[in-house]
This record gives sequence, structure tokens and C-alpha cells, in this order.
Amino acid sequence: MKFFQISLFFICITCNLLAMANERSELNALAAPTKIKITLITGDEIIVTKNLHTTTLHLLAKDVSKRRTISLTEQQYFIPPKAQPLIDLGILDKEFFNIRKLINYALDDQHSSTYPVLIKYTPPIAQAKLLTGANSIVYEKIHTQFVQLKKAESIQTWGDISKNLTIKKISLDEQIKHY
Repeated sequence: MKFFQISLFFICITCNLLAMANERSELNALAAPTKIKITLITGDEIIVTKNLHTTTLHLLAKDVSKRRTISLTEQQYFIPPKAQPLIDLGILDKEFFNIRKLINYALDDQHSSTYPVLIKYTPPIAQAKLLTGANSIVYEKIHTQFVQLKKAESIQTWGDISKNLTIKKISLDEQIKHY
């Protein structure tokens, strides 16, 4: 009987130690930072580093003087200076820079190589695409073009978009949950 009690005691200690080790590894996994790369519609690239308590953005730039790091608390938006004038004019949707939304919609670079974009234009479009070389559908009756913008070409696309005077509004195509 004593042997059984001693064996049971060691089994309980072993189980407790295994449970504590498992708990520690789960906490370490939560504490380990997660890095997520996002290419914005402007072509700017950022790295989002998330850990247990903070979220930090690192703007990647070839010019070291333009690199920036921002800590996110309640702020969800990261708007490059070149995009602000189009947002102020109501042409560009601010949601392209909502970092939490882009991650939640799986629009980070690991999960998506494109942005779903709706472009409202001034008629007539004359059957010409607003953006050449982009996968798109034109809805002439509502003066809108749906485009899958390739992130790899976002710097060139941004140049085309920001100079096109027929564009009235550029919106991130919101994901709709179907029940």
C-alpha cells in the first residue's frame, strides 16, 4: 500500500510539473512578438510587431532618414503624408490605412497580394479602364470600377491613381459577412 501511495505521489508531482511547463510555454508563445508585413496602397511598406501588451509599426524606407516607428494604442491608422491630401479631398478612403482592419481582413502581405478596390469615376469612361493592366470589372451604370490592385505594383498604381482627374472616390471594398 505504501508503494502505491508513493507512486501516486510521484505521478501527481510529475503531472503538476508538466502542467506548469505547458502553461509557461503557452505564456511564452503569447509573449513572443508576431511580425506582420503590410504593403499600403501608396507602396509604403510597414512591419507591424504585436506582442502581449503593445503593437508597434515600423515604416520601411530605402532612405534611412524617412524610417519611422510608431506605437499603437488606440490609434488604428497609419497615413503616409503623400496620401493625406487625397483623404482630405474625400477622394481616398481612410480605411486603406486602418492597420487593424487590414490585418483582420487578411490583407497583410502574407495572406493577400492584392487590394480589393472600388473606384468611382466621372463619366464617360468610354470603355477605357481607369487602371491599365489591373484585373477589373467596370459597372458603367453606377460609374464604378472594381479592381484587384496588385501590391507588387502599388508604387506605379499609386502614381496613376493620384494623377487621374476622372476618379471621384477610391474605396477599400469592405468584406461582407454572409450568414
